[in-house]
Amino acid sequence: MADPLSVTASIVVLVTAAIQSTKSLNVAVKRYMERDKTLRRLQAELDDLTKVLEALNTEFSYWFSGLGEDRVYER
Repeated sequence: MADPLSVTASIVVLVTAAIQSTKSLNVAVKRYMERDKTLRRLQAELDDLTKVLEALNTEFSYWFSGLGEDRVYER
């Protein structure tokens, strides 16, 4: 028959490993569930960046076409 202390130590090791595995799985599930929110936030930021870059493109195109030379000093 096995030593009771060894059996107890083995059980503690198994329970500790199960707890760590459960915590890791919980974190993974939470990250997976939050991915849609993260993707929506990223999409919104990319949309905002696109608008800023389009505005810059329009401004530079206007300025480099020679039509906006007077506008530089208006601001």
